[in-house]
Amino acid sequence: MNYSDEELDTLQQENYFKELEQDAYQSAKPMMPANLIDLKTSDNPEKFQQVDHLISKGEHLQMTFGIDNGLPYYKIKVAPNREVSLYLNKEIIQYLYSWIKDGVRLPKAPNTWDVQKNVNEKYMIYLMKRDRELNFLRFYESSQRHMSLYPKGIIHYGELPYTTDELNAKLDAISIG
Repeated sequence: MNYSDEELDTLQQENYFKELEQDAYQSAKPMMPANLIDLKTSDNPEKFQQVDHLISKGEHLQMTFGIDNGLPYYKIKVAPNREVSLYLNKEIIQYLYSWIKDGVRLPKAPNTWDVQKNVNEKYMIYLMKRDRELNFLRFYESSQRHMSLYPKGIIHYGELPYTTDELNAKLDAISIG
């Protein structure tokens, strides 16, 4: 059977696309449902960019610490009526602390994907101890509110069910390594 040049081109294109489709089908992996952590932290890079924009403008950060299903985060005010929940890891904390403590914006942005998991109240106590050792942690006994007042930011830890003595005992029991 003799084919014209046009017919040969058409057959080759059809063959090419069939091969591509077959390769794609064979290499396709079954879809796995996304886990809760991946869903919650999927926009962490964008949230970090919003916070870093504030830092680049020299803004004072208003942060509230929280734990969401074992994931530590800072809720950070990025606009008058807007807050973002930035999930944390050691690099993000180091970046934020460099800013709020020393007013220094680190040259390298942190990894915003690998967030810490399975944390509990001990993690918050650890952060509070760090703040206390730097002399930024404040206790407000009358309201049971605790916050750290840094030169370039505030970290609110909220109301805790401990007296100052009880909290100090918890802080003393945690070691910072």
